[in-house]
Amino acid sequence: MSRIILEPANPFDFEDGSLEELGEELREETGKPTEVVRRPEHGYGVIFNEVLHVWLVWNTYGGPAATAAVAAITGWAKRRWKQDREKNPERPRTRSVIFWGADGKPLKSITVEMGEGDEPIVVEQQLDDIPQRPRPRN
Repeated sequence: MSRIILEPANPFDFEDGSLEELGEELREETGKPTEVVRRPEHGYGVIFNEVLHVWLVWNTYGGPAATAAVAAITGWAKRRWKQDREKNPERPRTRSVIFWGADGKPLKSITVEMGEGDEPIVVEQQLDDIPQRPRPRN
């Protein structure tokens, strides 16, 4: 079944309902069912970045649904960064989103970070050198 899965690296970073709101926006923009999966927290690794894994679960990556999903998530990450900047003007958290295919292979990532002035910069990367990741199951 085609769908989008949102999986936070740290489940406590998104306790404000923002992932559910993003899921609704993605359903409207892409027409794909969207679900939020929170894996139990493990380890003590502390990372300053807010990281979200996004699974685009359909046969092939690309096309209008993937384009709409990436655009909507990029806009969402920029809005989160701006809200954080209002609270923490000196050091808003960097937002990282990693997009995964149905096969568990990384597709690309976006990073929203401090730029010059009031607008964040968005860095896009193709991911060829990181290992596959098992898709979360509910």
